[in-house]
Order: sequence, then structure tokens, then C-alpha cells
Amino acid sequence: MNKDEKIMLSGYLSVIGAITNEFRTIDYVLIESERYEKIKKSKLRKPEQNQYRRIFDECKKKNIEVRFTLTSDFDGLKTSGGIAASVSERTFLSTDAVLKSDNPFIIFIEGVEDPYNFGYILRSFYLAGVTAVVIPKFKYNFFNEIVAKSSAGLSETMDIAICDDLTAFCAELKQNGVKIVCTAIENSVSMYDASLKKPLMLVIGGEKRGISRSVLELADEVVRIDYAVKKNISLPAVSASAVLAFEVYRKNQ
Repeated sequence: MNKDEKIMLSGYLSVIGAITNEFRTIDYVLIESERYEKIKKSKLRKPEQNQYRRIFDECKKKNIEVRFTLTSDFDGLKTSGGIAASVSERTFLSTDAVLKSDNPFIIFIEGVEDPYNFGYILRSFYLAGVTAVVIPKFKYNFFNEIVAKSSAGLSETMDIAICDDLTAFCAELKQNGVKIVCTAIENSVSMYDASLKKPLMLVIGGEKRGISRSVLELADEVVRIDYAVKKNISLPAVSASAVLAFEVYRKNQ
């Protein structure tokens, strides 16, 4: 993706996430005028009225243009919710910034190919208290409309870094006392027996590609999710991520 290419985010959560953070430049916010007028006049749609009010307030603070458009024009954008924003490509943190985090809970996501699943995974980890997300360099263009929507706008608020050299990054993590934990079956312990105490980086892999051997070799510990039935079937990455995310949260209470 060209760095000057524009992305259209849609829906309140995605748009307010982008506006209230500093990871994108907002060109303008687009409001479907007919829908807005109906909501504004309704006595039963207070939550949506509050959403519009917050959008307008934040745009005024940051001097962001708000445009109103016809429903027919808005429908052509293939967005939903009556609210959209034209934004720049997302910017990312450096891995140095991640290394400076105090008592971090970091996730490294590898091998997740579907942007919807990627967004769902981000949502689970955010709600479980992750402090930063690290991704391989070639995944930078994953941060689009689909990921923003499937993460409920949280991809626009999370601290996310691009990693060029995973081996060097992991070495620095270990020097800073951060434990690296991968998810796999071979040579693993049950997640219930693993400490999973922060500072921690948890590595998550997708169903098809999983976690590469080079990454597994960097792990301090390999954990698995035990099932109630003995079947040679794995949970999908989205479900496994949610289970692991909240086990980390539980063990750090």
C-alpha cells in the first residue's frame, strides 16, 4: 500500500477510535444526512445521539472537517452505520518503545491470514489487558477497514509495533526479563500449569501456518490448551486466543 493511499473506515467505534488517537491522519468525517436527521429527532435513540455528539465534539477539538452526504452516495462507499472517515495509513510504534514498557503483556501474532480473525484476536487481547501488539513487517497493511470493524475499533487505539528482526527483539526482551511463551503441542505444558506471569510476550499462530520453527526455538516455554475430550482437533485461532488471553489476565490478578 502506498503511504499516501486513503482508507475509508466506517462505523462509530472505528471512526471514534481513529479520531481520538494519533495513529492516523483524518482527512474528513462523513455523515449520512438522512439517517442523522432521523436519529436526531427520535426520543428513543439517545445512545446514537450521544455517539454523534461525541463525533462532532472531537472533530471540533481537532479541526476535522465533517461532511454530510446523501444516503445513495453513502451506500456507494460500502460502509455501514451512517458514519465514516477518510483516513491515512496507520502509523506504528518502534519495538524500542515496546521494550520500554513497564511490566508488559505483549502479543506477537504470526500466521493469521484472515483480517476478520485478526481483528477478533486483537479485540480479545485488548479486553484481557494486553499492553502492546507486535507483528511481522509484511503484515503492516492488515490495518484496514475490516480489521477496524472486527476489532470493534480497538485496532485504532492499541499500541502496535512492526518487528523487522524477531531474533534481536526476543533477545532484548529476555535481557529485560520478559518471558517468551509460544502456543503449540510438542514439548508443551498445560496453560493451567504455566506461570503466565508478566512481564510476558505470548506468541499466537494461525490455523494454516501456525508458529514458525524459528520462533518456537526462541520460546522460554511452550503451552497448550487442554480439552475436555481427546480429539486431534485444534481450536480456531480466534477461540484459542480468547482462552489464552483471559488465562493470562486471571493469573496476573
